[in-house]
Amino acid sequence: MKIKSISALLAALGCSVSLGATTTITDFSGLLGGTSQDGISLIGINATATGTGGLSLNNGSLDFTMTGATNRPNISANQSFSVALTFDLSTLNAATDSTLFSAQFGTGAYAGLFGAQYKEGGVHFGYWGTSQTNGKYGTTDPTVSVTGNTGNLSVVWTKTSDNNVNLDVYLDSSKIGSITSNGGGINFSKQLEHLFVGGKGTTDSGSITNSFTTSSDLTLEGMQIVTGGVMDENAFKSYYNQLVPEPATASLSLLGLSVLMLRRRRS
Repeated sequence: MKIKSISALLAALGCSVSLGATTTITDFSGLLGGTSQDGISLIGINATATGTGGLSLNNGSLDFTMTGATNRPNISANQSFSVALTFDLSTLNAATDSTLFSAQFGTGAYAGLFGAQYKEGGVHFGYWGTSQTNGKYGTTDPTVSVTGNTGNLSVVWTKTSDNNVNLDVYLDSSKIGSITSNGGGINFSKQLEHLFVGGKGTTDSGSITNSFTTSSDLTLEGMQIVTGGVMDENAFKSYYNQLVPEPATASLSLLGLSVLMLRRRRS
């Protein structure tokens, strides 16, 4: 029994932690081998599993197919969701214009509405809009600057129930910046079809993802999808602790395991 976080320890002790419907992936080796998780399947190009459960891309891309997912984001009005993706920052700095994600909702017009790239020492975010050009939304290029080249970089992409679209950026467990925008007309009913990491897939020509890098060098460490709610800072830290347990969390996990082993010996 391997307990990675306080949330998991509480669950083992019969307590519950609620954050809408949640899918957490900290080991991608099964997906890469053809086993689906919560209905999500994966096609990897130039992708290899790391020793810690991550996925390393060498001029490659990942296609997480969501059509059969049990926990599937929907862009319709009054629906909320968050998608968190965590990367090894040192692999991003070694690359040029790495596509962090490109999301395809529905098919046909406006397929591929959202995306983020890492380039020029920052995270650039965009989505479809009336003046959409070259990977930007509106007339600006919203960016969160990233200092340094070590640790884990996470992006949390959120659509709120009042149709705002946000991107929070974390370095390890600390938030370093946010991009908040009014989604405006983003209230039509389309479900997430594909979530591309490292590439853009096949997209509509009017989508911001059309200008994104087709393949990238990067290492993906973890992912969490939340529907029926959004990921705030506390929820992010709970997710992140499943990837990189804090010392106190590790101690509690060992304590919990010791108690379980002692009970088994007595029985």
